[in-house]
Amino acid sequence: MKMKHLYFVLYIGLISCGEDKPAVETEKTEPNEQLSMEELIDRKVKAELSIPGTENYTMSIHKAQLNDDEFEDAIIVVNRKEHTLQSAIDKNNVAYQEEVGYFGNYNFLFYYDGMTHTVTRKIAVPSNGLIPLKVEFANILTEGYKDFTLDVRIREARYRNFYTVRKGVPALIFQCEIHNVDDVNNFNVNHVKYDVGSHSLSKDIVIYNAKVKFTIPKDLSSDFEIETEPKGEEKFRFFYYPAQQKYFIKKDQIQ
Repeated sequence: MKMKHLYFVLYIGLISCGEDKPAVETEKTEPNEQLSMEELIDRKVKAELSIPGTENYTMSIHKAQLNDDEFEDAIIVVNRKEHTLQSAIDKNNVAYQEEVGYFGNYNFLFYYDGMTHTVTRKIAVPSNGLIPLKVEFANILTEGYKDFTLDVRIREARYRNFYTVRKGVPALIFQCEIHNVDDVNNFNVNHVKYDVGSHSLSKDIVIYNAKVKFTIPKDLSSDFEIETEPKGEEKFRFFYYPAQQKYFIKKDQIQ
């Protein structure tokens, strides 16, 4: 997967990236006051993903206020690494899966609403099934509550998905590439910053070349942490336009 071609296709596509049509169903569990948040999430995840009792999987719950109702909500991410490996063996395509970086629907996102005590249906996040999604919270669209990002791994690349909660469902509002390998096998890294909104109160998302502050592993498709700082002038600036609920980029920045 080459950076040069993906990079610009990705950004051009984002010019019209909106959030008016959530890509997931909004069916929720019925409220159950007898269950704690953790118990409700555990039951919903196992039912939605049909996880057998013998499977080892990881689930992490990340709490924050994600809408304007003042109740604490939660983002839940589930990784099915064992199922990923076993599926490759059962289908006799281990070599192929190694080549494509175990890409598939093995990582999942759920949203827990604190006010209604409900959990959304599963949201598949296509990615490397051996590497869990990484969650971070940030005030992007508003200072009143948090939005969140997911770091998603696909082969040597890392993408960052930006979400806000709309009508009780996480809505993807932006995506950018954090690192990848280009056509001549150079490892390229970007740094992302939030800046004061240039067209609204919502923050701009600014992309820079990155100064790497971590040890680059030999296996770039492996799971590793990153630390960067901006290097040089900004490369791209995306601004939020509330009337269309979309992030845009000025035409003169498209190369």
